[in-house]
Formats: sequence, C-alpha cells, structure tokens
Amino acid sequence: MKNVQKHAIKSSPNKRHLVIIIVVAVISVLIIAGAIVFALLWFSHNEKPVDPTQSATATVSPTTAAVTQKPSVSVTIETEAPTQDATEKTSDDVEMDEELAQLLSYQGIGEDDLKEQSTSQIVTVTASGNTANIDFWEIDDNKWTKDDSLSVSGYVGETGVTDNMSEYIRATPRGFFPVMDAFYTVSEPQTGLNTFRITENTYWVDDPDSDFYNQHVEGTQYQDWSSAEHMIDYSAYEYGFVIGYNLSCVKGAGSAIFFHIGGGPTAGCVATSYNAVLAYLAKLSAAENPYILIN
Repeated sequence: MKNVQKHAIKSSPNKRHLVIIIVVAVISVLIIAGAIVFALLWFSHNEKPVDPTQSATATVSPTTAAVTQKPSVSVTIETEAPTQDATEKTSDDVEMDEELAQLLSYQGIGEDDLKEQSTSQIVTVTASGNTANIDFWEIDDNKWTKDDSLSVSGYVGETGVTDNMSEYIRATPRGFFPVMDAFYTVSEPQTGLNTFRITENTYWVDDPDSDFYNQHVEGTQYQDWSSAEHMIDYSAYEYGFVIGYNLSCVKGAGSAIFFHIGGGPTAGCVATSYNAVLAYLAKLSAAENPYILIN
C-alpha cells in the first residue's frame, strides 16, 4: 500500500506538466490561427481591385471624351450634353452685309427669304437708266461678302428697268430671279452651272402665241411660232446664262432674258464685257442655288 501510494504521489507532477503543455500548445495554435485569419482578412480588404465603373476618379476613354465632353471634364458629368461654342456659327446664323441688305430691301426681300431660297450666291444689278453696276455676293465664313474682283459696269434694257415687263418694250424686268443654265457657242466655259451649246438648231421662242413661248427649243420639227431668236446669229450669246424670268411662260410677259456679252444697252437682257461674263460663269455654281437681283 505504501509503495502504490508513493508511486501515485510521485507521478502526479508529471501528469500536470503534460496537461499544461497540451493547453499551452492548443492556445498557441489558436493564437497563430487567429493571427493568420486576421492577416488574410486585412490583406484581402486592403488589396481589393478598384472597379473603374464605381470610382469617382476613373479615367474616361478618348472616344467618350471626344463625343461627350472636353478632355479636362470630370467623368462625373460624362452624361451631360455637349455645349455649343457661343461664337460658333451655323447656317441659320449667316451675317448679312448692310449694302446687300439695302439692295434686297428694294424688292422686299429679307434674310428669311434668302434662307427659304437656300441661296449662297447672288448677282446684283443696280441700274441707273440703261447702265448698271454689277456685283457678286457669296457666303464666306458665315457672312455675306462682296467679291470686289467681280464688281463691273454693264447695261440693261434701252428704257431701263421696269416693274411692268412686257414682250413689247425694250426694258429689263425688275426682280429677284434664279440663275439658270449657262450657254456657249464654241468652247464650253469653266462654270459650275449646267450648260447647253448653241447650234444652228437652237431657238428661244418669243412669239406669245406659241406653245413654246419663252422656251429653249432645239430644231423646228414642231414649230408653231412666227418669231424666235435664232441664238447662233447673235455674237453676244457666245457666252452667258439664262435669267429665270417668267418661268411660268405667261403670254406676252417677256421672254429671252439673259446675262450675256455686250457693250451697250440691250433689248431687255443684262450685258457686260466678255471677260466679265467668263469670270461670272467661272464663279457661279448650280450647287449654290444662285440668284440675280435686278433693281
């Protein structure tokens, strides 16, 4: 009995040491595990990738910036509509020249009328008796501008300009008319207008009783007129263009009104020098929907 008791008493401290070691080991493992978990959580939180769609400082792609904003504008207003430069001109903001505005006003024509006609080239003929000053105007950099190189002298009808045009007076009709086709006899001129060549078969009918009154006709196959200009007979028609007067062909209201070569008063057309006619043809373009203003 004494021996057993002694052995039990003797072995008790070793058992306690073992328990302590185990407890310490478990605690150490838990502490290490906790530290590892904490470290992983901290690293994961601080190293999370930034979502560019959620970041207020995200960079806008060059394509988006070019379309929606100036490059320096923050992405936070990317969806705002672009604003137009206050100094930028549009086709509806063409600045009118005071001189041209005055000439147009004589016919009661304003800026809205020009927009409606969609014209960007105007020939002005300002008559004094049977002589005239001829000028060329066009839209340049969103402003109506006179081309001084095309400012020339010229002529109108023998009796001047009239508001009561007739086939039976030698006057030029007053008004605002479209510039129509250019014509020539031998060599086609440089021009942006549509053209036709005058040949032995080319007529312009001036007989009010004809179904072809105030019309360009090729040939006499269907002739019903007693009077027509055989255009090849007139040296003044070597170059020129048709003035779009009386396009509805009202009988007796006047016919064959042209802008052509000439050195004196006409029977109703507008005339100027050979070089000036060629210069005007070179400048005019059907794409600009040109008009001629006769005052």
